[in-house]
Amino acid sequence: MLPAMRVRYIKSLQRRQPRSSPASRLALGCSTLLSLLVTLSALAIAWGYTYIVQDLPAPEVLPLLLDPPDGLLLQPTRIYDRSGEHILLTLENPAGGDRQFLGLDPHQSNFLPSSLISATLAITDPTFWHHRGVSFQDLNPNSHPTLAQRLVYETLLWGEPPGLKRALRERLLAAQITARYGRERVLLWTLNSANFGRLAYGAEAAAQVYFGKPASELNLAEAATLAASMEAPALNPHDAPQVALERGHQVIQKMLAGGWITSQQAQQALQTEIVFRPRLDPPTNPSAAFIRLAVEQAGGVIPLPRLERGGLRLITTLDYDLQSQAQCVTQTQMARLEGQLDPFPLTQNDECPAARLLPSLFRQSPISQGKDVANLGILDH
Repeated sequence: MLPAMRVRYIKSLQRRQPRSSPASRLALGCSTLLSLLVTLSALAIAWGYTYIVQDLPAPEVLPLLLDPPDGLLLQPTRIYDRSGEHILLTLENPAGGDRQFLGLDPHQSNFLPSSLISATLAITDPTFWHHRGVSFQDLNPNSHPTLAQRLVYETLLWGEPPGLKRALRERLLAAQITARYGRERVLLWTLNSANFGRLAYGAEAAAQVYFGKPASELNLAEAATLAASMEAPALNPHDAPQVALERGHQVIQKMLAGGWITSQQAQQALQTEIVFRPRLDPPTNPSAAFIRLAVEQAGGVIPLPRLERGGLRLITTLDYDLQSQAQCVTQTQMARLEGQLDPFPLTQNDECPAARLLPSLFRQSPISQGKDVANLGILDH
């Protein structure tokens, strides 16, 4: 081909090639931008999910905490002396007895009554049997609108600061435990570990503390009052008896409005007279001041609500034997000053050998009139 003909042929090919229009270039740019946005969104979702689930407690922890008989939270927190052998204080209401795990079988000697279950669900989670354990209607970190979310917060996420991250983690865990263990188990775990106020944890302890009877014997009015106390532990029958009664009546009204009970049952419950068991004070503790200080210091590391919930073992610096001897020496000296017989005579079991170190008193008449208070300090040990 001659050079001139070749040039004309190349120019002819160039004229035949289509040129891209502005619309096609815009479409190409939009598709590229869309692909980039999709990629960035996928990366953001992956990063966000990783951020949310980082160090997330495993659902398998809950059975270790709440399943009988050895569930950690079914045991109260105990405070020991420095040897770890002598219990100085058990953080539980003395009227509640041992923490019992109640089931749903009415043929058992003790069980969770249906009235308490209905009252609890009516005011805390009315759609409990229909949802998957979570609610996204309110992401307020201080709101726990389902029993599963409340259980997760109180047992697994109690140490995390409030915020959107904790709210999302709470819902993720609630969905997991509901799917894995079922609603019935979530209900049992909640009612057997809930805080009812006055160091009463679990429905059985609460029934004993406030009514002096097993949970299975609660009537509807009593069950509604307990459900109200579970919702607001500070407004319990011992600390706020009138408010507790009024809140119990409100629970009954909600049960009626929600179809949990009939109008006849509601009317009868509202007319039922409720008698609260008198408050049972804990026994006198000779190391009360020291224990208060120990609990206060421990509260700087572990929140007090978590200490009271149970399952912890605190070892203090107190020397139990030395404390016992200091206590008996003080009692012996005070008795002598009041002209009484020694409370720990050395001729018997010699329970207070430290009393041998006390100086003798030669007065014939009492020095004290029984209104004095003694304190003992150890300068060197």
